Amino acid sequence: MSSRKSRQLFNEGDIVGNYKIVKLIGQGGYGDIYTVQKAFDDSDQTLYAMKLESIAAEKRGLEEEIAILNEIQDSQYFPHLYEKGITQSHRYLLMELLGPSVSNTRRQTPLHHFTMGTVLRLGIYMIQCIQSFHMHGFVHRDIKPGNFLLRHVPQNGQIIKGNDGKKDQNEKTNQFDRKSDDQSDDKSDNQKNQDHNNNTNNINSDNNNTNNNMNNNNNNDTNNNMNNNNNSNNNYSVNNSIHSNVNKTVNRHNISNVNGNNLCPLVLIDFGLSKRYIDPETGRPFPEKSRTGFRGTSKYASISAHSFHDQCPRDDLISCLYSLVELIEGRLPWGNIRDNVKLHRIKAQTAPRSLFRSLPSEFLEMFRYLNTLGYMSVPRYDYLIQLLAQPFYGRLRYSPKMPFDWETFSEARVREYSPIPVLPRAEDVAPPPRGLTLINDDEDKEPGSRCAACIIS
Repeated sequence: MSSRKSRQLFNEGDIVGNYKIVKLIGQGGYGDIYTVQKAFDDSDQTLYAMKLESIAAEKRGLEEEIAILNEIQDSQYFPHLYEKGITQSHRYLLMELLGPSVSNTRRQTPLHHFTMGTVLRLGIYMIQCIQSFHMHGFVHRDIKPGNFLLRHVPQNGQIIKGNDGKKDQNEKTNQFDRKSDDQSDDKSDNQKNQDHNNNTNNINSDNNNTNNNMNNNNNNDTNNNMNNNNNSNNNYSVNNSIHSNVNKTVNRHNISNVNGNNLCPLVLIDFGLSKRYIDPETGRPFPEKSRTGFRGTSKYASISAHSFHDQCPRDDLISCLYSLVELIEGRLPWGNIRDNVKLHRIKAQTAPRSLFRSLPSEFLEMFRYLNTLGYMSVPRYDYLIQLLAQPFYGRLRYSPKMPFDWETFSEARVREYSPIPVLPRAEDVAPPPRGLTLINDDEDKEPGSRCAACIIS
């Protein structure tokens, strides 16, 4: 993997393939991201996002990302892939230009945190994105606010054009947001992972009693509350797998076919640490490894990931829950700790009731439920969404058309930090569902099979 400082950077006006560089908008672990436009068609001023990776790079992360993107293009919850190619010096990936990350947007608010009405909706949309990724047979392993980007699509469903790029080159509003408060804790390089792997051995035994006590306390209440959700902890099987019929899924979530009113305002990105979890041949998870290296961002990783367990859908969802705490509180209790071993210890010793003390009780219930899941478990995504929808529609009586927090930003502020000029508005996007219903009307679907797409109920 080449270092960011040593990589060749392109200048405004440089040509890559059939596209002209407009500006650098971010730098990731293995590549750089630019806004570009067609070089030989002055009538088309549409801006795109182009991710570039040097052919000389030791690790070909872009190839892996393209392979995953190709498999998930039937879903609206991921970037739309337009083109891939190679030049004499670089590989490139051309995608739709998306907005700023949820993490970067949070920091633009006056108090650096979102209100409850915005966070509950973001949580539902984030779970929808994660669910779709899992249904395609993958686990992400780096769920965090910086890996969810805002998307705005007008009523006609067309991809919105980006800003014209006439901004200071030093203001890098990264599509794959790396200029964030989790940057130093971001996608771990091999050395950081190795150090964490070696050092964490010393505290695993210390955490066993903590985890056992936490799980015992959590599971008693959760099991009592889940009597009516017996299927929530079902294991994957050939007939039960959420992936078993993914190849027959109708492309009804392709963004080119989605009206603005039905569009999810979030997009999940950055699949450099993702892995295939479901074996396409069997429709079941690959066998659990007894031990793996650490993958992810330490601040948001689950205790299981810190302990080098093979990650599964549960771990993505726990990272999502930690992310929601940060979005509403502005920070996590361990957010400023840079030593991975100390961070692991503090996270393991933080009482769940303390972590969620200022949040609706459903957050604690969600955490307890997720800790009942095992490697083979199929999460009840509809149950998790219902837990967030209950306070939104119930006790707090929020309206789904209530403006998101970023809708108060001035046009000038949006243009200062966002690659696109218009951010999603609550009145233009799908209202947060109260739960999910599986689509079952595909003519070519086998009886009793489960579809990978969802509709709002």
